[in-house]
Amino acid sequence: MRQKGKIKAWDDNKGCGFIQPLIDGKDIFFHISGFPSRRRRPEVGQLVTYNLGQDARGRVRAEQIAFSADQIRASVQAGNKGSHFSIWIASLFLVFMLLSVTFSHLPVEIAFLYLGLSVATYVLYWMDKQQAKNGGRRTPESTLHLCALLGGWPGAVFAQQTLRHKSKKESFRNAFWVTCIVNCAAFGWLITEQGQQLLRLLGL
Repeated sequence: MRQKGKIKAWDDNKGCGFIQPLIDGKDIFFHISGFPSRRRRPEVGQLVTYNLGQDARGRVRAEQIAFSADQIRASVQAGNKGSHFSIWIASLFLVFMLLSVTFSHLPVEIAFLYLGLSVATYVLYWMDKQQAKNGGRRTPESTLHLCALLGGWPGAVFAQQTLRHKSKKESFRNAFWVTCIVNCAAFGWLITEQGQQLLRLLGL
């Protein structure tokens, strides 16, 4: 008989966690291999259905795990709204950046820096998603945040929404948007007279 529960704990690096049954009972261990379909990564708070099984040592674990239909519908609706907003923000920034380089005497190297870092960051997200699917070595979140902070955040936005990777984890998203705000503030400062003076001192 199918059971229903909520993901209580999840370690994305180890690929395992615990499900809290909706009906009273002990938390159930599960591994990523318990999901027949791995197109989505588990996250804390998601509703799932599962069967009870046992591992090689006879310990109870969840098997044949699937995301609840209600959870899927809610995630899709929320994801569509968030993706449109994020992509609009990234697109507007890139347009503003290119216009600033054209009309505000910013060096063209700034444009190449943002575009190059955005492409590189997108590739890092793609590689990390492939490693997550195959159980390989993951790219540290600190590396992804550093790339975003240095100017690759528009590429990260497109990667999160088109690859559906790192787009739901709340702690990651909060830290990510902080890096975006800091980078945008730094870019805005470069347009000021003080920022222009610094660029001239750097020979740009």
